Amino acid sequence: DEGLHYPPLDLLALLCDSVALGGNVLLNFGPQGDGTFSKYTQAQLNAIGQWLKANGEAIYGSAPGPFGRRSWGVSTVKGSEVYLIIFRPTATMNIRGLDNVVKRARLLENGAELNFTQRGSLLQINLPEINNLPAVVALNVEGSPAADDTGIAQEGDGSIVLAANSAQLCSSPG
Repeated sequence: DEGLHYPPLDLLALLCDSVALGGNVLLNFGPQGDGTFSKYTQAQLNAIGQWLKANGEAIYGSAPGPFGRRSWGVSTVKGSEVYLIIFRPTATMNIRGLDNVVKRARLLENGAELNFTQRGSLLQINLPEINNLPAVVALNVEGSPAADDTGIAQEGDGSIVLAANSAQLCSSPG
């Protein structure tokens, strides 16, 4: 089994990031000379397929979400549903910048209703222990989903994360 292989979580990160930013992904998988796929490729595709079976609602037919990239992950949107695709979960997720009132929050994988509180643009969601990453939280919101998309917000511990992959190059003045 030769070639460059990526762990399934890396491929899921690529897929989710691409969809959340308005793109798509083409995986360069192909059969071996005898027409079969390698065991490693089969494992990768099975893992991605299992994740999509439980969380595909956040991917298929969705559009880029209102948050762009955040320290916890990315988001997509479909109708009045905002999907938080979470790669770095904490027991209490602090989601800042949402302009909509949240009516319902659920874990997409199993449909479990999640407790949350919302004060202005701060949404705090209590998550159960997460074993399968990325986790997807579906938020049903009033109106058309919108958020402050600067990505600059104080985290729950008071820190501010300025991610390099969210930066934009600007020409210097003068």
